[in-house]
Amino acid sequence: MPFIDARTQMGFKLEDTPYTAETLTYANYDFRIKNISCTPELEEAVMKYATQGYGAFRSLIGKKLCTISGTIDLNAHGTATSDPEWSDLIRSCGFTKSTLGAGVAWDMDADASGTPATIELQYVSHDGGDAVVVKLAGCMGNISRIGFENVGNCISADIEWQGILKSVTDRAEPFIAQGWDDTDPSPVTAATVETHSEAQDVNSLAVNIGNQVSVYTDPAKIEGARGAYVVNADPTVTLDPYLDKISERGDFARWSAGTTGSFLVEAGSGASKISLIANSFQITGAYGKGERDGLSTNAKTGRLLGEGTDHVFRICQGTNS
Repeated sequence: MPFIDARTQMGFKLEDTPYTAETLTYANYDFRIKNISCTPELEEAVMKYATQGYGAFRSLIGKKLCTISGTIDLNAHGTATSDPEWSDLIRSCGFTKSTLGAGVAWDMDADASGTPATIELQYVSHDGGDAVVVKLAGCMGNISRIGFENVGNCISADIEWQGILKSVTDRAEPFIAQGWDDTDPSPVTAATVETHSEAQDVNSLAVNIGNQVSVYTDPAKIEGARGAYVVNADPTVTLDPYLDKISERGDFARWSAGTTGSFLVEAGSGASKISLIANSFQITGAYGKGERDGLSTNAKTGRLLGEGTDHVFRICQGTNS
């Protein structure tokens, strides 16, 4: 979808009144996100609107529910207790935020639908004129992958939001991001990766929050829907150990016994450190001593469990205390 991807910016704001669209400003565009896509595909409609092909969006009738996705790098703010630019994006995926003594933490929340957001996709015309703005309200998301794809990459997150299409309008003066005060993300070159308090040598790691996002129907609304909400979550982990030695791992036995233990990933240091933390990690798939044949069968999978104060999954900037 090159037309919309090449010239699209994204604005984002948590809704003060859940499922009521917000008015966005320049400041709501001051974050970095890449690989933006939208379903249903609105490129043709945006292009016709931008070229004054037509003024009414009759072809969008029945396309009220939209899905937007993108990728963010988890760069720290540089000041441990200040919010990084991506904080609200994480909160819209069923997380609560708390300020710690020397850091900020985001935890999976039992009230997973408490923080829906209004999202804008702003198409900037090539001639620098008006922009076309696609607005969605009541957006809730799932982090389908948070981790690193290869050693040397930073910790990043793929997020997919669902929301209700509210409008497609002109903007005479496009909102342009004014810059960012966050530090560059730390590459995973000397990261700590532990499961069951045991150091892991891994080539890649991914956590899927597993949010089941569904439409919040409302017969009082003309469209018949108010927004999206999180029905359930089932966080899972996939690790790809790199030439790991079977003799040094007891994960096959832990899998057989259903043993739980801690989960920890740390990248960077000091105020710029980003951590992924869980108190209860359970192996759901591991290789046996006779099964390992090169790298392809070396992956391990697990689930993140917990309830109450035993947080299921935490993202932390700075120090987790």
